[in-house]
Amino acid sequence: MLQYSIYDPRNFISFYFTDYFSPQNVVFIFMGWHLWFLLILFIFNLILYKYFTSKVFDNNPDNKKQGKRERKKPKSLLLLLIPFFLIEITHPMGLLGLPRAGGWDTINFFIFFYLGFRFASQGNFQEKLEKNIKPALIIGITTLVLSTVEFFLLSNGILKYALFNGVYFLYWALFVLNGWSMMIVILYFFSKYLNKDHKYRKKLNEIVMPFYILHYIVLNLVATYALVYFGSYPMIALGRIIIILGLSFIIILGLSLLIAKIKVLRPIFGMRKKSQKSLKSK
Repeated sequence: MLQYSIYDPRNFISFYFTDYFSPQNVVFIFMGWHLWFLLILFIFNLILYKYFTSKVFDNNPDNKKQGKRERKKPKSLLLLLIPFFLIEITHPMGLLGLPRAGGWDTINFFIFFYLGFRFASQGNFQEKLEKNIKPALIIGITTLVLSTVEFFLLSNGILKYALFNGVYFLYWALFVLNGWSMMIVILYFFSKYLNKDHKYRKKLNEIVMPFYILHYIVLNLVATYALVYFGSYPMIALGRIIIILGLSFIIILGLSLLIAKIKVLRPIFGMRKKSQKSLKSK
């Protein structure tokens, strides 16, 4: 039980060093709560590493045949919604005993991971995105609106969610349709407008991992102390959010850049050791 108010800075210290890091909190020790997907990605890498680095994957003639087939069927990316939906609705049956992670069945995460590398290896991924962007955009926006309506209906007790009833199937249909469609939309626009080289790209790409690892604890720390400070100064919620996010971004970016310069910390935060060649070039 936490001793202090949620807005008291002492509550933050108690929460992290008493509750989070206690021997009883097995979930945090092994999964890291907000960092859970790092462990899952590591396991996926171990499973698929041999395949991804083999000639079977790089020079597989089926890749070219698959690319030709997908050019004839431009909506093939959206057809993948079917297995995703089936996996999600059958999750409560516990067929494989795997948990949900981040809202999705772990098997679906594995499929996402595999397909990402497979599509990228075929060399025509941008073409796939262009052929699927219009239906994906329509489905994404439509399901977002419907999901919002569904949320309010569920919140007000108008709709009742129960295992394998009509609302259950509607919920997961909208969930899968929106998630997969919006992923296509995001990848399309990001690859088209943000996939450009610039002088800061290499450095920013290098600090992605420490930035991610640090962001959760820094955001919590800044928000906890900021709420205490803001208690004496009436501010609209948007103003508080802007200050918290802005200050957190500066701190996280500064720490990430500092970590990138310290050899001992680089591997701990998922960064490669700097080669002698790169050090000499500087």
